[in-house]
Amino acid sequence: MRYRRFGKTNLQLSVFSCGTMRCLASESNAQKTVQQAIDQGINHLETARGYGKSEEYLGNILKAGLSLPRDQLYITTKIPPTPDADLMSQWINDSLERLQLD
Repeated sequence: MRYRRFGKTNLQLSVFSCGTMRCLASESNAQKTVQQAIDQGINHLETARGYGKSEEYLGNILKAGLSLPRDQLYITTKIPPTPDADLMSQWINDSLERLQLD
Protein backbone atom coordinates (compact mmCIF):
# COMPACT_ATOMS: atom_id res chain seq x y z
CA MET A 1 0.00 0.00 0.00
CA ARG A 2 1.19 3.49 -0.74
CA TYR A 3 0.73 6.31 1.72
CA ARG A 4 0.66 10.08 1.34
CA ARG A 5 1.17 12.88 3.77
CA PHE A 6 -2.12 14.47 4.72
CA GLY A 7 -1.94 18.18 3.96
CA LYS A 8 0.70 19.97 5.98
CA THR A 9 0.59 17.40 8.78
CA ASN A 10 2.88 14.45 9.43
CA LEU A 11 -0.03 12.02 9.14
CA GLN A 12 0.49 9.28 6.56
CA LEU A 13 -2.82 8.10 5.11
CA SER A 14 -3.23 5.20 2.71
CA VAL A 15 -3.97 6.32 -0.84
CA PHE A 16 -7.15 4.24 -0.62
CA SER A 17 -9.74 4.47 2.13
CA CYS A 18 -12.34 1.94 3.14
CA GLY A 19 -15.68 3.61 2.53
CA THR A 20 -18.37 2.18 4.76
CA MET A 21 -21.56 3.14 2.97
CA ARG A 22 -22.27 -0.39 1.79
CA CYS A 23 -19.65 -2.59 3.44
CA LEU A 24 -21.07 -2.04 6.90
CA ALA A 25 -24.65 -2.85 5.91
CA SER A 26 -24.81 -5.43 8.69
CA GLU A 27 -22.80 -5.50 11.88
CA SER A 28 -22.07 -9.21 11.42
CA ASN A 29 -19.93 -8.45 8.35
CA ALA A 30 -18.53 -5.13 9.54
CA GLN A 31 -15.61 -6.45 11.62
CA LYS A 32 -14.44 -8.75 8.82
CA THR A 33 -14.72 -6.04 6.15
CA VAL A 34 -12.78 -3.46 8.14
CA GLN A 35 -10.11 -5.98 9.19
CA GLN A 36 -9.64 -7.07 5.56
CA ALA A 37 -9.09 -3.44 4.56
CA ILE A 38 -6.52 -3.03 7.33
CA ASP A 39 -4.82 -6.28 6.29
CA GLN A 40 -4.38 -4.71 2.83
CA GLY A 41 -2.66 -1.70 4.40
CA ILE A 42 -5.62 0.68 4.47
CA ASN A 43 -5.43 2.95 7.51
CA HIS A 44 -8.24 5.39 6.60
CA LEU A 45 -11.86 4.47 7.27
CA GLU A 46 -14.57 6.75 5.91
CA THR A 47 -18.18 6.93 7.03
CA ALA A 48 -21.02 9.45 7.18
CA ARG A 49 -23.99 10.44 9.25
CA GLY A 50 -26.26 9.44 6.36
CA TYR A 51 -24.88 5.90 5.95
CA GLY A 52 -27.45 4.24 8.18
CA LYS A 53 -25.83 2.55 11.17
CA SER A 54 -22.29 2.54 9.79
CA GLU A 55 -21.01 5.08 12.34
CA GLU A 56 -22.45 2.97 15.16
CA TYR A 57 -21.01 -0.28 13.73
CA LEU A 58 -17.63 1.33 13.16
CA GLY A 59 -17.65 2.67 16.72
CA ASN A 60 -18.27 -0.83 18.06
CA ILE A 61 -15.44 -2.20 15.92
CA LEU A 62 -13.03 0.47 17.13
CA LYS A 63 -14.01 -0.19 20.73
CA ALA A 64 -13.46 -3.95 20.30
CA GLY A 65 -10.02 -3.34 18.79
CA LEU A 66 -8.32 -4.19 15.52
CA SER A 67 -4.89 -5.43 14.46
CA LEU A 68 -3.78 -1.86 13.74
CA PRO A 69 -3.22 0.36 16.81
CA ARG A 70 -5.90 3.06 17.08
CA ASP A 71 -3.31 5.85 16.85
CA GLN A 72 -2.40 4.59 13.36
CA LEU A 73 -5.98 4.41 12.13
CA TYR A 74 -7.71 7.50 10.71
CA ILE A 75 -11.47 7.94 10.73
CA THR A 76 -13.36 10.51 8.70
CA THR A 77 -17.08 11.17 8.64
CA LYS A 78 -19.34 13.63 6.87
CA ILE A 79 -22.37 15.70 7.73
CA PRO A 80 -24.79 17.46 5.39
CA PRO A 81 -24.27 21.16 4.72
CA THR A 82 -26.19 23.55 6.94
CA PRO A 83 -25.94 27.27 7.69
CA ASP A 84 -26.97 26.53 11.30
CA ALA A 85 -23.80 26.40 13.43
CA ASP A 86 -25.62 24.93 16.43
CA LEU A 87 -27.10 22.15 14.33
CA MET A 88 -23.71 21.45 12.76
CA SER A 89 -22.13 21.23 16.21
CA GLN A 90 -24.87 18.84 17.34
CA TRP A 91 -24.36 16.61 14.29
CA ILE A 92 -20.61 16.51 14.89
CA ASN A 93 -21.13 15.55 18.53
CA ASP A 94 -23.71 12.92 17.55
CA SER A 95 -21.23 11.38 15.09
CA LEU A 96 -18.44 11.35 17.67
CA GLU A 97 -20.78 9.63 20.11
CA ARG A 98 -21.83 6.97 17.58
CA LEU A 99 -18.18 6.41 16.65
CA GLN A 100 -17.30 6.26 20.35
CA LEU A 101 -14.55 8.82 19.78
CA ASP A 102 -13.62 11.76 22.02
